[in-house]
Amino acid sequence: MPTIQHCLDNWKSQGIHLLLADYQKIKIIGPTELLPKIAPEIKEKKRELIDHMAFFYEDMYLERAGIMEWDGCIPRVFAEASAHILVYPRPFSISPALWEQIQLNVKHLIGNHFWIKEAEKYEWKPHHFFRCHQRSPLDHPELQGIVFLTYGMSCTNIDYHVFQCRNVEMKENLFKKAYSLVPEETTLMELQKRPFQVQEEGRSCLVH
Repeated sequence: MPTIQHCLDNWKSQGIHLLLADYQKIKIIGPTELLPKIAPEIKEKKRELIDHMAFFYEDMYLERAGIMEWDGCIPRVFAEASAHILVYPRPFSISPALWEQIQLNVKHLIGNHFWIKEAEKYEWKPHHFFRCHQRSPLDHPELQGIVFLTYGMSCTNIDYHVFQCRNVEMKENLFKKAYSLVPEETTLMELQKRPFQVQEEGRSCLVH
């Protein structure tokens, strides 16, 4: 019997790509004429595929976090949070364009190791950077963490109260006090793990 990885490789050779849409569904992308033929086989192996793909994400996440911590000298708690954003699937409630910007902001932030160490020193936590509204992250900018807001700006100062950043066009003073925990708060990492409905788009279908 072929292994799950062998099946994935075989489907990929036919132009079929699978995405773990959340932790309960698999999204199939490929030539329209092949989708009806391949979907029953994928549905039959659904549980094994989900387990295999979830393990793949977890493995990538742990590897990326380890590299950030040991090679990049990033504090572990920030390394894990950043790796999660860069590896796990995009939450459905955030658009692809915004998600790409958030990932760029994360890369820009962790690219300067000094400021991340300073953030830990001054007791800034991951939720200050990655928080959002637990149901409608785009409708509640007052709850959005720093990675929603910096847009590639460089940090210029950080202390116990304020995270200052700027680029050639603008500057921002982000105050820790405004990031006190509230009942509606969650983080992007938690949002990535929640079930959501995936819309069919183009040459794709969804296996429930």
